[in-house]
Amino acid sequence: MLTPLLASLFLLPGPLHAGASADTPTRAPVAAVETHLGGFVQPRLTRLPTDETLPESGELGFSVRRARLEVKSTVDLPRDAALRQKVSIELMSEPRLVDVFVEAGPTDALQLRLGQFKTPTSRSVLVSDRRTLFPERSIVTDETPRRDIGAQLHGELGSHHVEWAAGVFNGEGTNQTENLDQDLLTAWRLVLSPFGGPGTSAELLPADA
Repeated sequence: MLTPLLASLFLLPGPLHAGASADTPTRAPVAAVETHLGGFVQPRLTRLPTDETLPESGELGFSVRRARLEVKSTVDLPRDAALRQKVSIELMSEPRLVDVFVEAGPTDALQLRLGQFKTPTSRSVLVSDRRTLFPERSIVTDETPRRDIGAQLHGELGSHHVEWAAGVFNGEGTNQTENLDQDLLTAWRLVLSPFGGPGTSAELLPADA
């Protein structure tokens, strides 16, 4: 499933340049293609003091927790619809796929996403790795389904007054291309914001103040 999705990224009707935008004549079914190339690096300093009561010695040193390469594309379609694609690759400690999906829909209220991506569970899981306060996440996320391969319907109503998502996944985790049993993972999320607005996209509220 991952191979066709990854291949579709490079079959878009337009150039693949960072931040590039190509306008086509209005008679064409695709109005514009925009592609962004980016990523981020998260360094880490580890210091564990030596405890004479334990057999392990302390630790002191630097490391790179994450080094992420990301490619995002948006294809504008007629009637304000759009086709979006994302591929992200983690380079530490060895290259591996993190996200690879496509999504499209008639309106912001109804979008279909297919591929490998984060399951719609807790906010701690859905916050981007680049917007966390520390390189390591809360231990709560270890008990929550993370990225998986599947299909998801999602959308928003009004000015983010209602945001919803519901999906079905293999339940095998990241980069497991097949379901190894007869069970599927289902996950859903509903967010109500009486005052509207998308809210903060960072882990801590003051980060976007």
